[in-house]
Amino acid sequence: MDKFALLLNSQLDKEDFEGRQHDAKAVLSNYDKIIVYGAGSGFVSLSVNVLERYGFLVDILLDRRFVEEKLQDGTRMCHPENYKPTDEELKNSIVIVTIGDNEQRYAIINNLKARGFKNVISAMDIYEYHLQNPTHELNAGFSFYRDRKEEVLAAFSLFHERQSREVFFQFLQVHLTRSNLEVPSRPYAEQYVAPDIFTSADRSRYICCGAYDGDTVRQFYKIFGKFSGLVCFEPDDTNFANLVHSLNDDHKNISNELMLFPCGVFSCEKKLYFSSGRNACSMLSEQGDSLIQCVAIDHVVRNFRPTFITMDVEGAEPHALKGASEVIAENKPDLAICVYHSPEHIWEIPLMLHSMKLGYRFYLRNYTSFPSDTVLYATVK
Repeated sequence: MDKFALLLNSQLDKEDFEGRQHDAKAVLSNYDKIIVYGAGSGFVSLSVNVLERYGFLVDILLDRRFVEEKLQDGTRMCHPENYKPTDEELKNSIVIVTIGDNEQRYAIINNLKARGFKNVISAMDIYEYHLQNPTHELNAGFSFYRDRKEEVLAAFSLFHERQSREVFFQFLQVHLTRSNLEVPSRPYAEQYVAPDIFTSADRSRYICCGAYDGDTVRQFYKIFGKFSGLVCFEPDDTNFANLVHSLNDDHKNISNELMLFPCGVFSCEKKLYFSSGRNACSMLSEQGDSLIQCVAIDHVVRNFRPTFITMDVEGAEPHALKGASEVIAENKPDLAICVYHSPEHIWEIPLMLHSMKLGYRFYLRNYTSFPSDTVLYATVK
């Protein structure tokens, strides 16, 4: 065993980790008011993954787009420069900054501290902010990992490259300790492209699962040129409309074959409840606000012969892979699968693919330095 395997093995033998100080309840429960800076997509993620999950309410929402101050559902909304905090708010409130850009976020945090706020954090500092799917892991705690030690170590042994082992190890550390630890990362622009892994990858026949508005497709087109075949799955109505608009106008130049499905991918044909997550944190959920049609890739594009498949399907990746097992076995396409939506996916998904005995080699890459956007790459090339 190398040092990472030895350390991981010893950690999983522990009874528990002490002092998990980054749980949402531990971070937010001791303050009179919650103030949030930034009303964009980061605020949506904070609301869905943390605030609504535990019943926390925002007292004051600050954003430069708020020209006039107003009160909405009990939340005071105003421009940061127009907000004049009381001495009590400076001392006993917590300010959560949801801005994604690192440089801007640090500048805002420093400015707020200079204004006298005693308690200022980034949304990134809250463990559950990175946990989109509220799994049983939250209630089970450390025993969830200890009871699955053999599976975790078996998956870890599948990664022979140092960078992949470092990502796996540090990703697990975040979840084991529920702490804000840095995951070794690559530039965000490399996501799915992975130039340091697929040096001769064939992306000519591409299946994109969770196509959003076509952003990844457009990225690949700019880098690799025209597809010979392209299939996209996107269940969200708004995202699908944007996907159709972005691809249909120029489809003859983008791909010889083009198929767009307003569906989710799953292990079978089934209608499932879907939470739109305000177009930012969408996922399959029994508490979802709409029903979507899901399909198995094996049943709808069986003869497509893909060379590359990506999946970012908000936690349904294991089910989607099961529904694509025949296509994968017959064509052995390169795979790029998101494994961050639930902690157990980082070991369950590589073990699932390895069990198919297709000769895949596995790599891990991260693109945020947080658990989010951790991608498993598999190739037989």
